[in-house]
Parts: sequence; C-alpha cells; structure tokens
Amino acid sequence: MRNINRFFIKFSPFFEKQRDRCVRDYLGKNESLREIIDRCDKTSKSCGVSLSDYVALYEIVRHRKPRFVLECGTGKSTMIIAQAMLDNREKDGIDDIKLVSMDHNKEWQEHAVSIFPEKFKSFVEILYSPLKIYGCSLIRGTIYEEVPNHPYEFVFVDGPSQEGMCNMQFVKVVENSDIPVSAVTDNRKNSVLAYTLLFGPDKVSYYVPWSLGIVDEVTSNDFVFKDPLKMKTTIFDHVVPFRFGNPIGK
Repeated sequence: MRNINRFFIKFSPFFEKQRDRCVRDYLGKNESLREIIDRCDKTSKSCGVSLSDYVALYEIVRHRKPRFVLECGTGKSTMIIAQAMLDNREKDGIDDIKLVSMDHNKEWQEHAVSIFPEKFKSFVEILYSPLKIYGCSLIRGTIYEEVPNHPYEFVFVDGPSQEGMCNMQFVKVVENSDIPVSAVTDNRKNSVLAYTLLFGPDKVSYYVPWSLGIVDEVTSNDFVFKDPLKMKTTIFDHVVPFRFGNPIGK
C-alpha cells in the first residue's frame, strides 16, 4: 500500500459514526490541536472545514513531516497545517520548515494575516496572487500567478473556487520538482479527476466518508502521458466490451 495511504487508511472507517468517534478520541488526546481549533473558531471568518478534515490534515502533516508545504486557499486549515509543522519541529526536530499559503482574494488574505498567531509567523507566509489558466497535456485549470519557489513536498488543495475548473497548482509543482510531492484535496472532485487522468488511478484515492482526495508521492516521471506503455494500459483497462457486431459490416 502506498506510503501516505498506509497511514491514512486507519483514520478512514467506512461509516461516519466510526469516523466521528475516531475524531473525538483523537482530539481528546491532542491538546495543541484542540487549542488551535478553538482559536480558529473564535477569530476566523472562514466557514472552515469539518473536524474530521482538521484531524486528517493535521495527522497527515505530522506523519509525512514535510519541510516545505504549499496551501492553495487560505483559511482555518492554514493554522492547522502550521500547528502540525510546529509540532514536528518541537517534538521531532524537523527544522528549516516553511508553509506558503496562497489566496486570490486580497481582502480575505489580509484578514487571514491580521488574525494569524504570532507563534507561526517565523515560518509561514500568507500571500495574495491573481489566478491564471495553466495546462498540462489535455488538462487545463487554474494556478496562482506568483508563488514562491521552494522545494515543496506537500500541497493542500482547498482553493481557489472550482467554478468548473480543477486546481493545477499541484501539477505545476510536480512538473518543476526534483523530489516526490504528495497532495490532499478537500472535496474537490474536479481536481481529483484531473490528477487521476494525469498520474493514473494507482496514485490517486478519494475517501468518501471524509470527502478527501489523496495523491501519493509523485514526480514528473509519473505523468501517464510520458509513458506510452502506461498510457496504453490506462486506456485499455477501461475499454467497454464490444457487443454490437462488426462496425464495418460482415
């Protein structure tokens, strides 16, 4: 089983009641996460994500221990990721950490900066950037015009608003990276579908009870369109059996 899924699967029971019980138990044992969630709820105007998303996102970052993280769509999740990275530094000695959170709404970006906890500011940047269209092979979607260049190992896709488009920022990171990159998407099925087409179904999972998509570690070598054999296998694995006779006659 793939690395990130090997961790995540134990937090992904099929039934929602099991999921919610798992979340309550987890929060009961994690004081730093409880405290930052309380602060998010009191200070942020964001509707945020569910408690289960917070737990999954926090624990994945704690498990993966990425030094460089890119977030697409600033919100309460920014504080959750930052807390996980801070705990990685303080508890596991993971130094030289950096979280870049991007948003295309200037007013929202300014609000997020104004309420952001001081303890995170040494390693977190919350930045504004307009959007533009970006394509890779047959897939097109949105990216931010200006994103700091870092060796990102993990991308959280929670923006921008879909409006029928997928997020291509993760794809661009992979294209320009020399190291494997993982991603989590927050209920963005357009992006999950796009990533599945680009990297193949063996690299992309969608967990229905949690409404989260996960892309395991991928590099530019994992693009399906770069490998003729992989592309052929991907196509013919989904061929519909021919049932209606010879299309060119007898």
